[in-house]
Amino acid sequence: MVLLDGLLHYDEVSSEYKADNPARKRTIYVESISFVAGLLAAGLVTTFVLIAVPGGLLIALIAGGIAAVGFDNVAHFTTGKIYDEAFK
Repeated sequence: MVLLDGLLHYDEVSSEYKADNPARKRTIYVESISFVAGLLAAGLVTTFVLIAVPGGLLIALIAGGIAAVGFDNVAHFTTGKIYDEAFK
């Protein structure tokens, strides 16, 4: 799952860079921060659920996946707004 998410973020950055889009710095910033936020959220939630629920590996993986997608989306939106405000 992490590899797929990383490849999706990489594809977005790569396509912006190849197109020589002037907004590619924003894309690099947003995609890298959102990837790290999703990765950290997934790791923390999965670890917490594994500790809290004995034998709950499937539950931990599902909860970690949901957390990763949620934090990825929130970070994507938030860092985009921060970048836009900081570099007007």
